[in-house]
Amino acid sequence: MHRVSVAAEHGAGVAKRGHRRSWPIAPVVVVAAAFSLGVGWYQLVGMREWHQYLEYDDGVWFGTAVRLAHGIFPYRSFVDDQPPGVPVLMLPFALWSRSVGTRTAFAVARLAVPLVQTVGVLALGWMVRHRNVLTAATACGAMAVYPVGLIDQRTVMLEPFCATLCLLGLAAAFDGDRLSGSTGRLAAAGASFGLAGSCKAFALLPFAVVAAALLASSARRRAVPFLAGTAASFAVVCGPFFALAPGAFVHDVVITQFTRTGVSEPSMYDRLSSLVGSPPSTVPNGLSDHRTRALAVVIALIIFVLVVGSYTVGRARPRFASASEGLVRSGWLTPLDASAVLIVVVTGMALVQPAAYYYHYAAFFGPFLALMLGLAAGRTAWRAPAVVTVCAATVLLVGAVHAVQTVRASPGGFPNVALIDHLVPAGACVLGDDAPTLVLADRFSSSTPGCTAVADAFGTTISSDGGYPASTAQGHSAKTVAIWLDALEHSDYVVLALGYQERRIPWDAPALRHYLGTHFQALPSSGDIILRRRVPLPSRR
Repeated sequence: MHRVSVAAEHGAGVAKRGHRRSWPIAPVVVVAAAFSLGVGWYQLVGMREWHQYLEYDDGVWFGTAVRLAHGIFPYRSFVDDQPPGVPVLMLPFALWSRSVGTRTAFAVARLAVPLVQTVGVLALGWMVRHRNVLTAATACGAMAVYPVGLIDQRTVMLEPFCATLCLLGLAAAFDGDRLSGSTGRLAAAGASFGLAGSCKAFALLPFAVVAAALLASSARRRAVPFLAGTAASFAVVCGPFFALAPGAFVHDVVITQFTRTGVSEPSMYDRLSSLVGSPPSTVPNGLSDHRTRALAVVIALIIFVLVVGSYTVGRARPRFASASEGLVRSGWLTPLDASAVLIVVVTGMALVQPAAYYYHYAAFFGPFLALMLGLAAGRTAWRAPAVVTVCAATVLLVGAVHAVQTVRASPGGFPNVALIDHLVPAGACVLGDDAPTLVLADRFSSSTPGCTAVADAFGTTISSDGGYPASTAQGHSAKTVAIWLDALEHSDYVVLALGYQERRIPWDAPALRHYLGTHFQALPSSGDIILRRRVPLPSRR
């Protein structure tokens, strides 16, 4: 009894000392989260970007939610080449747009997205709270200053939602450095990954790593609640859309994504520059010069040396810290370490391979890179804590300055919404090549029955011709031209934010140019931007 009592008292003392040592972790995580949120809102409010043109994709996803709010379902009525998770999450704002207009609702929805990224930083801090302060500071700080992540969070993009839900899944799946033994936690982790997958297929990459870790563990049965949670949450979000149009859902979300290609393919070095966040983190999608490429390679090598060196140090002194200090006891890799490294490797390899690459893909990669860096930096702190801490703080400070400079150098634009508002009546049936322009002009929704329901001009073209954009020969296929002719036949106005450029719609196809010239005329003072049908269509009621 006496030995038990002494052991209990000793354990309580260790827990108290561990609590006293770990208390600074919370403020560090909160500061990192506040920085991320502050920069996100600074872009929208301080730089007045909440009503500006920031992206093409954001208008597509919010526009899809607006269509859904009017009872027009993606896949069944129009092309949507991504899962429906983000439009479903945007549905409250889209429903509100029926009262206040799409422009106002879109601006408020943008303000909500930085909160999502902030939750991701907090989830990352929660995941590594059992380690030391340096681990939490490096992981959360690196995520908070990651340039592409900060730019991506200022509007309705897929990556902030997908990455944050994956981080929540990781935080639930791991109990300290080990995979959780709780059925409830593993089911919740799976549910988070399922929701992430309903936002973007990128979630399959970290999901596969965690699932493999569970299947490789001694208690393989723990994978059952994890996989069940994933399937259930994914089915709840995507099931109704699949049931309404199973063939179109599979074609748009799966086949189109696997077959799509690009006109230009950024090189591996340009992609590496984007992934490691080296300056300039190009926006919207420029290619870096040779100096930036060289810097990206150097940064990647430094990351590699840091990670490998940290685990080598851990192996060289297998018992360098006690459990009460919240550090790893021994070995090269704990399950958490191994999963973090594998997620970075798998995700990085997946992003450098496809033909099409866009800068905002890196916003999904950044949080996992931050997790790996935080775990590695924390392992090196035992040998020279002061030196390591100063170095980490210096790097994070430089990263914060670079992040602020990057977001300030990537301002939005101002579409000519006043002209559209003046020349296109509210509620008119409008076909456009640029969803965000119509959303910002309050002309995305129509009160005309039978109006064309295109939300994504680019996605509509690549979905119909085997993944090729409009500027290619394949983009002029008979099927693609027929789809756009049908859209024109059900439209009263055409708004061309890009003029007759073929980036999204194959305007050089003779049948399309002939139909436009015969049935539409450019409105005065609009140039080739706004066209109106010469003879109004008969009532479609």
